[in-house]
Amino acid sequence: MLKAIRWFVVVIAMVIWSGVSVAGLGIAVARAALPASKCIVTQAQIDTLQLEKMSYADVSAKLGCDGVLKQRQDYGGKIVIEDYSWRGDAWPYARFDGHFINGVLHGTDVRWLTLNLEW
Repeated sequence: MLKAIRWFVVVIAMVIWSGVSVAGLGIAVARAALPASKCIVTQAQIDTLQLEKMSYADVSAKLGCDGVLKQRQDYGGKIVIEDYSWRGDAWPYARFDGHFINGVLHGTDVRWLTLNLEW
């Protein structure tokens, strides 16, 4: 009986440890995928942006730095679509993407994941 209890404790410990390590690995992978922008933007800064009125230069000035160009599509020079990303201020993962058509902000994506750990 004592041997069975020991094995049960070992198995439970391994399950808990592997769950923590998988979660830690997931967080590390997500953080590695964040854009390498030179500043960290806040939700308050994002809220000041205006769609279809602001140029890339205006958005960069409001956010405090240039974004990282993620994709550029050029349709013969008449239409150019660019997607830029900035790192956000939430932990473990925060990302802001701006979608520009001919240099003007036409769409945004905000991905915020915040974990609060208390002991």
